[in-house]
Amino acid sequence: MTAMKNKSGDDDALSMERLRNAEAEADRFGPVSIAQIRKLAMSRSPVERLLAIKLMDREIYAGKADPAYFSIGESLIGDGDNTCRWQALILVGEFLTECPDDIWRIVEKYGQSEEEDMRAGVACVLLEHLLEHFRDRYKERAEELARVSTSFAHTLSMSWGFCH
Repeated sequence: MTAMKNKSGDDDALSMERLRNAEAEADRFGPVSIAQIRKLAMSRSPVERLLAIKLMDREIYAGKADPAYFSIGESLIGDGDNTCRWQALILVGEFLTECPDDIWRIVEKYGQSEEEDMRAGVACVLLEHLLEHFRDRYKERAEELARVSTSFAHTLSMSWGFCH
């Protein structure tokens, strides 16, 4: 059996190993500043960008969420590295209840991507939960966008939140 390859060419097992390594490195990392996180997030190295995301995750789960994490995470959604991209979507999703309009803006933008993997990430990580928590506010907007964008219609069809 051949290993599944993701957008960045890594097989899924390698992606999981990279993710575990980044989580372990974040656990060993001492106190971290926004400046350090920004520097890591802007690195050419996907390993360092993934570490930035896991450091922000660590801080969020410790109750130390900084509003800057949202914009840093958003900047990594279009990352060429599939693992960074999906982890950035998950990180941004942590802010769903605080800033649903910003999440909707991201859903609109990336939910129309030509890349199916990006649309799948948006559907499963952001749109599904946006509709779960704010269905009355975003369902009609999502349906309207799906009528004019076939890419977004596909994204919407992948969202469990829309179907239920």
